[in-house]
Amino acid sequence: MNTKTVTQKLFPLCALLFLAPNFNHGQYQISSKEEIEGFKSIPGETVFIHYNDPLLLVGEYLYYKLYCLKENDLTPSPISKMGYVELVGEDKNLVFRHKIPLTSGMGQGDFFIPTTVPTGNYKLIGYTQWMFNADHQDFFTADINIINPYQELPKTKSSPMEISRLDQSPNGPNTSDSSKAQLKSTFLKIESDKEKYGKRERVSLRISTGTAPDHGDYSLSVRKTYAEIPSAKITAAQFSLNADTSKKSHGMALNNRIYLPELRGELLSGRVVSKVDNTPMTHGKLSLSFFGDHPVVQIVNTNGKGVFHSNLNQIDRSDLTALQVLGNDKEQWLILLDTVPRPNYDELDFKEFSISQNLNPLILEHSIHNQVENAYFEQKADSTVRINLKLPVYHALEETYILDDYTRFPTLKETVVEIINGVLLRKVKGKFKFLVRSDENYLLGSDDTPLVLVDGLPLEDLSSLVAYDVNGIERIGISRHEYYIGPQLYKGIVSISTKENDFLSKTNLNHVQQVKIASPISLKQYYFQDYADQSETKRLPDYRHQLFWKPNLELKKEETTLIFYTSDNTGEYEISLEGFTQEGKPVSISEYILVE
Repeated sequence: MNTKTVTQKLFPLCALLFLAPNFNHGQYQISSKEEIEGFKSIPGETVFIHYNDPLLLVGEYLYYKLYCLKENDLTPSPISKMGYVELVGEDKNLVFRHKIPLTSGMGQGDFFIPTTVPTGNYKLIGYTQWMFNADHQDFFTADINIINPYQELPKTKSSPMEISRLDQSPNGPNTSDSSKAQLKSTFLKIESDKEKYGKRERVSLRISTGTAPDHGDYSLSVRKTYAEIPSAKITAAQFSLNADTSKKSHGMALNNRIYLPELRGELLSGRVVSKVDNTPMTHGKLSLSFFGDHPVVQIVNTNGKGVFHSNLNQIDRSDLTALQVLGNDKEQWLILLDTVPRPNYDELDFKEFSISQNLNPLILEHSIHNQVENAYFEQKADSTVRINLKLPVYHALEETYILDDYTRFPTLKETVVEIINGVLLRKVKGKFKFLVRSDENYLLGSDDTPLVLVDGLPLEDLSSLVAYDVNGIERIGISRHEYYIGPQLYKGIVSISTKENDFLSKTNLNHVQQVKIASPISLKQYYFQDYADQSETKRLPDYRHQLFWKPNLELKKEETTLIFYTSDNTGEYEISLEGFTQEGKPVSISEYILVE
């Protein structure tokens, strides 16, 4: 069975499993032999990370590309749509945890290392949620050494202190002479137009694929190296030598609990219980509001055990999320989110990190270069890649009223009557309610309810909105169609936006729980100097150590040419290309240029 067929069958299967009573605490309990066979048909996953340098100073960026691969053949995995990258210190404290959106198994990110990070040895970890089901959690791990020159450097009993070669086992064993030949690609070739370059000089890099283009997945880094600091990155070739591509057991046994793969984006799950006696809210509804430039509302059902789930496939969102139970007696319920799985940091083996005193001048120079570069950050800032989002239907509002374009009225009710056509705000059975006239030009019955959104928050009880200062409302949008939001049918939409986006903070909505759910990182278009027109850049200092970083390198032709420019920072630079062919063969190439 091919992977496409597996994923097609898995989508409806997982949708049903989420509503089953044996889905709880973020895991699903296997209840039949048929489910065992179904899950076994899903390929296991492994992760490789190409990162720009295993030795970094505070004040510079760690760049990385995540490759999510099928563990049996190292081809791109179409299963998980979310990957995770962490940096963990020797004290087991988390420096960062990134959620990486995956497209055809590929994702990318970066992290600016602040001055609060102390000198030491750190672990870079990569994984997917599906990988937690393996009997042995074989996540990607690599050593990252960080130097903070603003703090006292570590001292050891050894004399003199040294930075020794990083031992990257088990994911990337030290490469012996006999295996070095395997680290060279047999068909890809990198050639620069020269071996030596001057400052701010154009570099033309030609990548040849031989007789035919290779439609694999690759990434390329150009970074300064130091002969005094012998450190080694894990390459794709080393990773593949150590990869276990044999069929593994993934805990697929009757009554075992497993984590489901994130097929459509990040999974969010939890349960709703009574604040009084902890009994579950069975077969109820709740809304999840994800804020940002394009707020998203999801309405989900709880199952027979009060459990709910949601796919957070909205990438462009902030960390702030609002949860609320819908219906009557909403204040009596408590929404509990499931904890997400995390790697076991106790199994990490941190190496001793020490620094030779004779490296102090080099570290000082590197630090000064970073300070200069960061001082001109605004002139050299990366840009966020705009994502063509498929917006929810309720963003397609046919009418929008900017209230400052009209005469202001003292109350919301008067504002609606005087400005907005075919909409009324009335009291029905003692409660305020919007009535929206449809396109057929008749007034909907009092039992027909529109979706009311205030700053992206669904509102059922409108008393707090009526009490809100109408002068703080910026605009009101109207739609007159029927919409299904999850399982709920709404007759029209009234979407209200405040000027300061402060409705939730200024109202006393005790039933609304605000939580922070870290959002996935955004794609970036990385900035690197272009001296083709020096009139705009010749006055800016340029002490870059990272000359170029291209996380998504496509080789669709027999020859591909990349252009970048050197900086004022002289020395030797490594050109590192990593990736995998479409057949799952690793590619690791390193070439060097000299800047004088």
